[in-house]
Amino acid sequence: MMRILYIAKHGSGGNDDEGSIAFALGKLGHEVVKVQEFGDRLPLEDLKRMDQEFSFCLFHKWSNFDFIKRLKCPKAFWYFDLVDWPQDPTLSSRCEARKRWMAEVTPLVDLGFCTDGDWVERDQSGKLLVLRQGADERVVGFGEPWKGYTPIDVLFIGGIKGCGVQRESFVRELQARYGHRFTHFSSGVYGRALANAVATSKVVVCPDSPVTDRYWSNRVYVMGGFGACLLHPYCSYLSSNYSSCLPGVYFYRDREDMYRQLDLLLSEEGINDRKPASEIVLEQVKQNHLYRHRCEELVRVVKERLKI
Repeated sequence: MMRILYIAKHGSGGNDDEGSIAFALGKLGHEVVKVQEFGDRLPLEDLKRMDQEFSFCLFHKWSNFDFIKRLKCPKAFWYFDLVDWPQDPTLSSRCEARKRWMAEVTPLVDLGFCTDGDWVERDQSGKLLVLRQGADERVVGFGEPWKGYTPIDVLFIGGIKGCGVQRESFVRELQARYGHRFTHFSSGVYGRALANAVATSKVVVCPDSPVTDRYWSNRVYVMGGFGACLLHPYCSYLSSNYSSCLPGVYFYRDREDMYRQLDLLLSEEGINDRKPASEIVLEQVKQNHLYRHRCEELVRVVKERLKI
């Protein structure tokens, strides 16, 4: 059993990744001491708690570098987002800020876990490893279709603002092609409410930006955890790598291929394919892609690499 200092934006709502991680670590038998992240400051009572003995400290995007330096226990971060995306110049300022954070924090920690596999490939410190996000086991499972609503043919969940021009054109083209058959939620639908939205849809489509063979968003595991019939841009590691693959997902190579597969899945012929695919995806998420599985791997690596 480990005693883990977990500094994060606890209780911030949304998908509540932090709550899922704290829950998963607890289920694995570890003591989790939660401290609220407050940017450049921490309350006095939390500072006193930080002087206690911990196996290691885990945080996400905490930017209080002075406090990170002062922590005596081993330190690890888990960074969820894409760090660099040179393919879209409109995102350059955001990416520069993320790269600066990485440059400042990496020397201060013992380990860093990233969802951006391309950034890990570029790492020269030897401290960074790939660790995907996962689904929240507290809410996974099929939802209930909305009563009185016509089923949604194509559903996309995700923001547009600040996500680049390719994301904007992705939504714009789907709206133009499918009209009222396409539904887009940019925010505000989470947990079991999201499960019900997925249950009301025929196909959940994932955007083609930003994505590479080594990076994709947690959307695939969140939606898979609700039993979505998923159409995702092709990623070699997601389609074939043992530690991250998700059988049952349909992959598209480009937008023309996306439209072709969408039309097929929405056809009379496609009806017979959607339900089995959804069941396979949900079962795979439950067996291999919950936050509990990710936390188990994180703790294993921390113990192995830091000799704790």
